[in-house]
Amino acid sequence: MIGYDGDAPGTAGDNDFDIDVRNIANSVSIKDDLITILNTYSFDLNPIVVNPGTAASDHSRFWNQGYSAVLVGESWETNDQTPDYHTSGDQKEDIDFQYMTEITKLITVYLATAAGFDPTLSNAELSNSEVIIFPNPVSSVLNVSNNSLQDLKISIYDITGKLIKSKESNSQNIELDVRQNRTGVYFVNVASETKSSTYKIVKE
Repeated sequence: MIGYDGDAPGTAGDNDFDIDVRNIANSVSIKDDLITILNTYSFDLNPIVVNPGTAASDHSRFWNQGYSAVLVGESWETNDQTPDYHTSGDQKEDIDFQYMTEITKLITVYLATAAGFDPTLSNAELSNSEVIIFPNPVSSVLNVSNNSLQDLKISIYDITGKLIKSKESNSQNIELDVRQNRTGVYFVNVASETKSSTYKIVKE
């Protein structure tokens, strides 16, 4: 459940939500990614990490099979769950729409960054011996080592798929100034005539 927050706006506990996680597969990494997103963008949310988290929801089926999963929702950890849970009294009046919208935005950003972004149709990928991107996270200048001296087109996209910056070069060391970019997650597509790879970076 992601729609109930019983605390009045501005009071202690307002906009608290739980991230239930266990040390199964890459579940903790999912939690870490969610926290990174919360720290990168402006969300009106207060995360409470619960480890070991509850198994009382559908995500536990993934845990039981050794797959990564977390549960994100209203804060059972602070006893702030809807009193009408699974009853006929669970009506829209119980929903805090601003709170629900914030959690929905968080999950949407996570899905966009986890799924990645590939604007090309190329099947062949550039190897680490051909191209290296660093540093990541980056604060000022993103470096692309073009070890094979290929003609490369480098394109930076935001999480919506909007092209932010592009550059073409066959230099061994290619620099892209990202100081004017807003903090957040970006995707860098590096393409030669025959290969293409997309990398996720974080701008600090």
